[in-house]
Amino acid sequence: MALGLRSVAALVFCTCLALTSQDVSAAEQPHEPWSVVCLETRGFHDGDTMTCVSGPEAKGTFVVRFAGIDAPETGQANWRVARDKLREIAVPGTLAECYKQDQYGRQVCRMKSANGNDLADAMLADGLVWHAVRFADEQTSEERERYAELEQRARAAKTGLWAQPEPMPPGECRQVRKKHQKCR
Repeated sequence: MALGLRSVAALVFCTCLALTSQDVSAAEQPHEPWSVVCLETRGFHDGDTMTCVSGPEAKGTFVVRFAGIDAPETGQANWRVARDKLREIAVPGTLAECYKQDQYGRQVCRMKSANGNDLADAMLADGLVWHAVRFADEQTSEERERYAELEQRARAAKTGLWAQPEPMPPGECRQVRKKHQKCR
């Protein structure tokens, strides 16, 4: 049975609509958790993304997206401060505890210093990132409480990005940029 031009157009439209309306998180790939020490840290894109070099016998070189936090997007207020702080604290010897791959192919990891301190704690305490509550179900209850408390303390003290009257959350910035508008 032959389809008319309108039927084909409607079918193409519906297929395109279905493909573009899928949740991006559907592309995320949870995997068995693994840990590796970063022998080298580089490629600091912003305050929550970097590259870890672990050596070919381990996991090799991979891009890390920090679990539980969201840093200002490039060009937003304080993004360079957040990136520079991350560069300062994510040094060789940092432990990456990874549990999934995000839609951009980055490994989502908890990052810990050589002495076991969570690097996200430092970023939150300095008021340089938001607690990414949209991923709170991936955190332990202790992490959720600690991250929320650290962010609240930084807000109350007007530390870092909280010194601004109304800092724009990175998720809101990403939506604004999709409309070809500028973030603040």
